[in-house]
This record gives sequence, C-alpha cells and structure tokens, in this order.
Amino acid sequence: MRDDPMICLPLAVAGVAPVLALSPGRGAYTVQGGDSVDLGVATLLTLGWELVGVLDGAALTGLPVLAGWTVRLAAGGQTIRLARPAGGGLLYDGSLGVPPAGWLAGLHRHRRVHTLVASGADLTGPDMYEALTGAAAAGTLVGATITLPTRPAAPR
Repeated sequence: MRDDPMICLPLAVAGVAPVLALSPGRGAYTVQGGDSVDLGVATLLTLGWELVGVLDGAALTGLPVLAGWTVRLAAGGQTIRLARPAGGGLLYDGSLGVPPAGWLAGLHRHRRVHTLVASGADLTGPDMYEALTGAAAAGTLVGATITLPTRPAAPR
C-alpha cells in the first residue's frame, strides 16, 4: 500500500475469530468531486473489502470472505503474511507482534482472520480501539475475512 512502515496489531474480540488490525500510517489522498478520497481505502474497496462503521462482533463476523486471499504464519507464529490472489502481491508481510492469549490457537481453529485496515490511524497509542473507532467514523476503516490455506489431505 505505502512505503511507510505498516503497523500490525492482533486483537481479541469476544465471540469472534481472531482479528488483525493494520495501519499503513499516513494515508495517500486525492480529490474527486471536491471530496478527499483515501487511495488505500478506495483500492481495498475495489478488491472486495467493505467499509466498517462499528467495531462489534456482528460487524466483524459479517465481513466478506475474500476468495483467493490467504494468511500464512511463519517463524513459529511470529510473522504473518497476507497475500492477494494468484501473484497479486502482498498486503502485509512482517512481524505479528505479541498476540493476545489464545489468538494463534483461534486462528488455527477458525482457519480465518477478520482483517481491518485503518488508514492513518495510530495503532501504537494507548487506546487502539479508540483509534479504530475514529477510523470507522472517518470512513477510513475497511475490513474483510482472510482464510488460512486449506490443509493438504493426509496420505493414506
């Protein structure tokens, strides 16, 4: 999305599969019809992501599942890669940070992660939920569900 360092933050939300929040730092904007448009948000919307207006379990579990996108863990669960379909590039490939207790087990159990991208939000501050809520109110929070690749069948 941008050359700015992307912030990756695993979150636990009661009653839903693991949540991953990403922030690409400063957004890149253009003006269309007098309105300022965030290019990262606009791009993700064209790829099937949806605007997220509220942060609750119903909104997160209702996010679209993106066909062909995958999430992969490496380095013993310390790094995560979010890939677009068939050579479409990476949304994120880097440190997972310190996930909340049960997050990795939940990812393996549910085989999916509800992914949020909050353009311009500071997820390094003391209240990341406030930052995500602010991005939702500003129309710069998008989300989608990305699945782990299907496990190959065990040989017989």
